[in-house]
Amino acid sequence: MARRNKRQKPWWKRFWEQVQTAWRDLFREWNQPACPEKSPKKHRSKPRKPVEKEEREKDILGQQGEDEAVRFLKTQGYRILGRNLKFRQGELDIVAQKGDCIAFIEVKTRRTDESGQPFEAVKPAKMRRIVSMAETWLRREKLGNESEFAFRFDIISIVWPEGEPPKIQHLENAFDANAKYRKMV
Repeated sequence: MARRNKRQKPWWKRFWEQVQTAWRDLFREWNQPACPEKSPKKHRSKPRKPVEKEEREKDILGQQGEDEAVRFLKTQGYRILGRNLKFRQGELDIVAQKGDCIAFIEVKTRRTDESGQPFEAVKPAKMRRIVSMAETWLRREKLGNESEFAFRFDIISIVWPEGEPPKIQHLENAFDANAKYRKMV
């Protein structure tokens, strides 16, 4: 067994320093500009695409529809637990409670029903995301294991023609937690 000088580092420390140096050199090489004669440009944020008028009107209509849905739910005896809850998968529009039942509610608002009812826009992929977000919300609120609450997934469909009162359709228990089908009313 070879003896080492007291000032000399152990072999594994020397090895680790060599690995770190090699990685640092490799990383510098990767980050070199493709054309060294050109100076690297400073990071600039991309210019924002102007929001089109249709998109703004659609967002405003959606927000008004959610506000109207909340008013409707309150008249029906629901207590609102949360609105526009953001998750990695998307956004839960409304979480409401009536009695011992917690409802996760997706709100769809349209100006006309020419292309079908608004609730028809909630496809199985969206249903699965809603179920996933609901599970996350239940874990966050620590309600997942408690049997005192029932849970369901609703859709509020609003057709709101310009200058007229909205026509609200509340589909209670619109789909199941497996999100495989939409229950037709």
